[in-house]
Amino acid sequence: SASWAAGVNAGIAPGLWYTVRLEALGSTINAFLDGKLVYSVVDSDPLAAGTVALGTYGATLEVDRVLFAQP
Repeated sequence: SASWAAGVNAGIAPGLWYTVRLEALGSTINAFLDGKLVYSVVDSDPLAAGTVALGTYGATLEVDRVLFAQP
C-alpha cells in the first residue's frame, strides 16, 4: 500500500542512483537505502510465500539490477 511510507523522508533526490534493499521476512517489510534502514512495517495481509511485486505510486522508477533471494 502506498500509504505505508507516507511521510517518510529518506532524502531521495531526482537524478541520483541509490542502492535499495527490501526485505520481506514473514509479515515484516524493511526498506534500506544505501545500507541504512529507513522504514519498517508489519503487513497485516502479506503476499503468499514465493510471490514478489515491485511498483511505484505517483513516481517513475528506473532499475539497474534486481536480485531476489531467500534469507
